[in-house]
Amino acid sequence: MSRRLQVIWKPWPGGQERALKCPVWEALFWGNRGGGKTDTLLMDFAKGVGVGYGADYRGLLLREATTELKDVIAKSKKWFPVRKRYVIIRKK
Repeated sequence: MSRRLQVIWKPWPGGQERALKCPVWEALFWGNRGGGKTDTLLMDFAKGVGVGYGADYRGLLLREATTELKDVIAKSKKWFPVRKRYVIIRKK
């Protein structure tokens, strides 16, 4: 019996597709608010989940200010509904 997988996210043609196919380790990706940069960043991370490191796969995302992480945290909870805590370390 074959099981059909549901596509829950697909990159937009153009910038998102190019960013996800980019063969270099680091790339610049910019644009207006709402252009899909955060989703692309999270999905690029997700490409490595389960490839080589298994459950030990981790990532680090840095932003200049903690307030800039609110959108990242909300979207990561949406796309990766795991029951783990998010830790934010604030600079004093």
